[in-house]
Amino acid sequence: MGEVWAARHRAGGEAVAVKVITDSRALKPRFQAAFRNEARAMAGMQHPGIARVYDFGRIDTSTAIEANGALPDGGLYLAMERLGVRLDVHDLTRGWPGLRTVLLDLLDALAHAHARGLVHRDLKPDNILWTIDGARVKLTDFGVAHAMFASHAPASLAVVGVSTTLEWEVVGTEGMVGTPNYMAPEQVRGLPWAQGPWTDLYALGCIAYEIACGRAPFEQGERPLATMMAHVTAPIPALTPRISLPEGFGPFVARLLAKTPEARFRKAADAAHALRSLPELDLVMSIDSVPVGPGASAEYTRTFVDTHPPSFIEAALLDTGPMPASAEAERQPRRPVPEDWRGEETVEPGVLRGVGLGLFGLRRVPFIGREAERDLLWSTLRAVDAEGSARALVLRGPSGFGKSRLAEWLLERADELGAANSLRAVHGAVEGPGQGLPGMLERTLRCVELPREELVEHVDRMLGLLDAREPNAAGALAEIIAPTPNDARASTGGVTFGRPDEHYAVVRRFLARLSEERPVLVMLDDVQWSRRALEFTSHVLEAQATDPFPALFVLTVRDDALAERPDTTDRLGTLLAQGAVEVPIGPIAEGDRSALLEALLGLESPLARSIEERTAGNALFAVQLVGDFVQRGVLTATPGGFRLRPGATQALPPDIGAVWQARIEQLLERRSLGDARALELAAVLGLHVSGAEWRLACLSAGLMPDAGLVEALIDAALARHGAEGPEVRWSFAHGMLREAIVQRARLAGRLRLHHRTCARVIARQRGPRTDERVARHLLEAGERQQAVPHLLSAAGLRLNEGDYASATELLDRWDDAMGELPASDTNWGEGWLLHSRLARMLGQPDEAAQFAERAQIGARTHGWQRLQGATLLEQGVLNKEQGQLGQAEALLRGALTRAGDDESLRARCNEELGIIQLRGGHRDRAAEFFESARASFAASGDAFGTGRCEFGLSRVRMQAGQISVARAHLDEARLAFQSAGARNALAATRNMDGECARLEGDLTAAAEHYRAALQLWDSMGAANAEYARVNLGLTLVEAGRCEEARPLLDVARARFLAQQRWAALAPCHAALVVVNAHAGDWAAFDHHLSETTRLLDEMQLADVDASRLI
Repeated sequence: MGEVWAARHRAGGEAVAVKVITDSRALKPRFQAAFRNEARAMAGMQHPGIARVYDFGRIDTSTAIEANGALPDGGLYLAMERLGVRLDVHDLTRGWPGLRTVLLDLLDALAHAHARGLVHRDLKPDNILWTIDGARVKLTDFGVAHAMFASHAPASLAVVGVSTTLEWEVVGTEGMVGTPNYMAPEQVRGLPWAQGPWTDLYALGCIAYEIACGRAPFEQGERPLATMMAHVTAPIPALTPRISLPEGFGPFVARLLAKTPEARFRKAADAAHALRSLPELDLVMSIDSVPVGPGASAEYTRTFVDTHPPSFIEAALLDTGPMPASAEAERQPRRPVPEDWRGEETVEPGVLRGVGLGLFGLRRVPFIGREAERDLLWSTLRAVDAEGSARALVLRGPSGFGKSRLAEWLLERADELGAANSLRAVHGAVEGPGQGLPGMLERTLRCVELPREELVEHVDRMLGLLDAREPNAAGALAEIIAPTPNDARASTGGVTFGRPDEHYAVVRRFLARLSEERPVLVMLDDVQWSRRALEFTSHVLEAQATDPFPALFVLTVRDDALAERPDTTDRLGTLLAQGAVEVPIGPIAEGDRSALLEALLGLESPLARSIEERTAGNALFAVQLVGDFVQRGVLTATPGGFRLRPGATQALPPDIGAVWQARIEQLLERRSLGDARALELAAVLGLHVSGAEWRLACLSAGLMPDAGLVEALIDAALARHGAEGPEVRWSFAHGMLREAIVQRARLAGRLRLHHRTCARVIARQRGPRTDERVARHLLEAGERQQAVPHLLSAAGLRLNEGDYASATELLDRWDDAMGELPASDTNWGEGWLLHSRLARMLGQPDEAAQFAERAQIGARTHGWQRLQGATLLEQGVLNKEQGQLGQAEALLRGALTRAGDDESLRARCNEELGIIQLRGGHRDRAAEFFESARASFAASGDAFGTGRCEFGLSRVRMQAGQISVARAHLDEARLAFQSAGARNALAATRNMDGECARLEGDLTAAAEHYRAALQLWDSMGAANAEYARVNLGLTLVEAGRCEEARPLLDVARARFLAQQRWAALAPCHAALVVVNAHAGDWAAFDHHLSETTRLLDEMQLADVDASRLI
C-alpha cells in the first residue's frame, strides 16, 4: 500500500507532498525499481503543467523510528510539490473558456513528456490536479508511464484508487494498463508497441467528452470490462454537450477518439493547434438538455493492471480481429515550423534550497544559455521546411562543452512544438548493439532486441502506424536492423545488399516518407567514431538534386577524438564541401555559468564561484564536479544552499579526467572487487552496453555483480539507460568516463583478460558482425593469431556487402596479425585472395592481379588444394572484366578441373564460363554452362546463385529470339531472387522484362519496364541503375525520341566511365551515334562511332544493341 504524506520544507516553508511505499512490498527489488522508474520519469521533466519533484531517497532508520513504524526502514520516498483538488469534470462554472484552457494546458504538458520519450498511459481526472491557488491544472502520477521507443512495457507501478491511501500493483512486460473509462483501444488490446503520444491523446479525448457531456464516452456503468470492450468496438456516442461549445469541437473530439492510432492527431502540438483553430463562440453547437448525473464511483475509476487481458476480453478481441487498418486516417495538413522556438517554454524553479541530493543523478541537467546557437539551429530547421530539401549542421568542439546536449535540446523542442519528427543515432569508439543507423531504426520502430523471426512483421506494423509504408520496405529495414547471418540466408531468405549505398538509400527513403507530414530531424552523435554516419549524410545531401525532402541532420564531433582518425577527418571534409555548415561550440558564456550551477542544485555563492572558475565554462566538468560532491556526501544544507561540510577537502580536481577517476573510485570503494571487474568488463564491451551480453560476460568471468550496480551508476549520473530499461540497454554517461574505466583495468593488469572474456562471449553469438567484434577483442588481448580467421571472415562479409572501406581496414589488421605465421599457413592465401577481390572491386586491376598471382603461387608451392581452384577463378573473373575473354576462359576451365567435390566452386566457374560464352555469341555453349551451374547451386541450396543462372538462361533465349522461353526462365529467376531477398537482382528481372518487350517491338511496354527497373535501382542507390537508364535511352532512340534519350545516355556514359564498366559503354556509344546523326552533329557522330567499333573489337564483344544500331 502506498501513501501520500503532507509535509513542509523546513528552510522555506513550502508545502510538499511525500509519496512512500508503506506495506510489506516496500523493500522488494521489483517494487523499488518500479518506484525509481517513476521518480526518474518525473525528475526528467521540468514544465509548469507537470508536478515538480524535489527529492528522492531512502527512509533511514532514525526517520522510521520517529514515525513509530508508519514508515518502513529502507523504503523509498519521493518528495514533490503539494497540489490541490483533482479536476472536477462536473464543474461547469468555467464554461468553454475554462475547458479550452484546461485542454491546452494538458496538451502542453503532454507535449513536454512525449518529447522526452514518455507516454503517461493513465491520463484521467484523478491524475490531473489543480494548483493550490487554482491557477492551473498539473499532470501527476507517471507510475505507469511507458518509454515510447520500447517494444514491450517495462515493469512499472500503477496507483489504484483516489484517496490519499494508495494501492499499488506491478505491471508485467506484456501488461494491459490503464483506467477503463480512459483506455485507448491499443491499451485494451495489450499492445505496448502501438502505444505512443496518440494513446494519451485518446484519453484526453475521453476527458474532454466527459467534461462536455457529463459522462465518459464509453462508460458502461459498473462493468469495467464492458467499458474496455466498448473502446475497441463501439462507435463514438453522439456529443450531447451541457455547455456552449464552438462549431468544430465535435470533429476535434472525434479525431482524438479515433479507433486507430493512425487516424488520431500524431502529436499533442497538432491537437493544440486544431483546438486553437476552433472558432469563437459566436458559432456554437446546439445544446440538448441532458441531466447532470453523478460521476462514476471511485471503485470504477481505478487503474486496471494485468499481465494478460482477461480471458473473455481475449475471446472478444478474437472476434474483432487485428487492429483495424487506417482507412479512416487522413494525412494532417502540413504546418510550417513556428517562427520562434521560445514560445511559452517557461520552466518553474524545481529546486528547493538544501533539497535534492537524491535527485541529482535522476534530474536532467537544464539547458542554460546558448541563445545564438539555438537561434541558428532553429532558423536552419525553418529553412529546411520552407525549401523542402535537406541540410546538415556539424556541432564541433572539445569534449564537455555541450554539443550533444544542444542537439538533444533541438530534437526535444522541435518535437514538443510539433515542428519535426526526430530520430537519433549514437556512436562509440567500440562498435556494439544499439549504435549507428541500425540502432536509430530499432528505436524508432520499437523493436529493440526483438527476436529476428518476428522482426519483419513488426516493422511492417510500425511502418503502417507511422504512415511510412513502401513496397519491400519492411524487409529491407529489418535486414539493416538485424542482418541475416550468412549461414542462415539460404534457408531463411531475406533482403541482400550489395553496397553501403543500398543501405543508405533504404534509410533515406524511410526518412523521406516520415518527412511528408513534417520535417525530419536526425541527430548523429559522436560521428568521429563512425565513417558510415558521415557517408550516409553525404549520400542524403547528394540525393537532394533528384530526390529532395525536408530533413535537418545535426552531427556532433569531438575534436580531441577526431584528431586520431584521419579517414573520418577526410569524410568530414567531404561533407563540409557539400554544403554542411560547421558550428563551433565553445565554453558556455560567463553570464550563464552561475545560472547552470543554480539550476543543478543550488549552491552557496562561494562554492559556486570556485566551481565556475575551475570548470571555465565546461558544462560537463561542472556537472560531474558537483556530482562528485553529492556522491562523496560532503555537502550540507544551509538557508543559502549547499556548501561543503566542515573538514571536507577544498581542493578541486584539475580537469574532468581526474573527476571521472575520482568518481569511479568513490563509487567502487564501497563495493566488492567483483563489482569493479564487472564494471570494467562493461567498459571493454563499449560505450553502449547490452544488459544480456554484459551479464553473460560476467558469468563467463565468474563474476556476480550486485543487482544495484547499474542503478547506482544511473543515480550518480555516471550512466544512462535505454527505453527498455537498464536491464536491456544502458550506456556510460560519456566516452571519456568509459575510457577512464578502461584505463583503470589497464593499470591493474586486467585489460587483456577482459578482452579475452568478451571475445569468448561474443563468439557464441550468431550474427553478421560477430567475427568483427571478436577479432577486435582478440587483437586487444594480444592474441593476434587467433584473430586471423575472424578478420578474414569479417573482411569477406564487408566485401560481399560492398563496404570496401571497412574491408580495407580489416585486411590491414589482417596484414599486421599475420606477421608471426609461417609462409605455409593457408590463411596467407585466403587473405591474398580477399585482397585481390577487393582491389578488383575498387577498380585496381593491376594490384588485383598481383595479389591473385601471389595466392596462386602460394597454393601451388604449399599445396593449398582448395585455394588452387579459387585463385584461378579469381584470375579468370579479373581477366573477364578486363575484356580478355580467351584468357579468362582458359583460367576458368583450369579452376573447374580443380573444383573436385567443391560444389560451390564448380557452380561459380560454370556460371562465369556461361557469361563469357554469351558475350562471345556462343549461345548453346552458354546455356550448357548455365544449366550445369544451376544444378550445382540448387544442390547447395543457393537460391541467389540459382536465380542468376535462370537469369543467364533467359538472356541466352532472348538473344536467340525465343522470347516466350526467355520469359519462363525470367519467371523462375524472379522466384529465386524473391526467396533470396535479392532486391538488386529483382530490379534486373524488371529490366529484362523491358528487353523482352523491346525485342517483340512493344516499345511502350519496354519503356515502362525500364522506368520501373530504374526506379527500383535508384531506390537502392544501386550502380546497376545505369543499365536501365541506357536501355531506356536505347528504347527512346528506336522510337525516334532522340532528344529525350540524350540526357539519359550522357548520364549513363559518364557513370560507366567512372565505374570502368567498359563492356557497358559500347551500346551507350552506339545509341549516341544515332542521336547525333539525328541532330546533325557529325563530329560527335564520328567520335561515338569510333568508340563503339573500338570497344567491340578490343573486348571481343557480340553486343546485339550495338550491332543493330550501327
